[in-house]
Amino acid sequence: MKCEFQLGDLIEKIAITEPTVREVKAAIERFKNGKSPGVDSITAELLTTHKEFSAAKVHQLLEKEWKRDHQIAKEGKPQRM
Repeated sequence: MKCEFQLGDLIEKIAITEPTVREVKAAIERFKNGKSPGVDSITAELLTTHKEFSAAKVHQLLEKEWKRDHQIAKEGKPQRM
């Protein structure tokens, strides 16, 4: 049986699908405690302590950037914030 899956189709779907709070929460739940924080100094423990709150706040940031990036792609110029 031949696979009809195309990587380009998946990339396009990812690029046009706005992230959901559920997806953000699922990503937060996969974080491992005890790791060094990234350049933002936010630890996994900080985000996983209150997953619902963290997911909502991270989603707000992602949504804002996602919309800004798609506006740039649509218009071809950056939008002032």
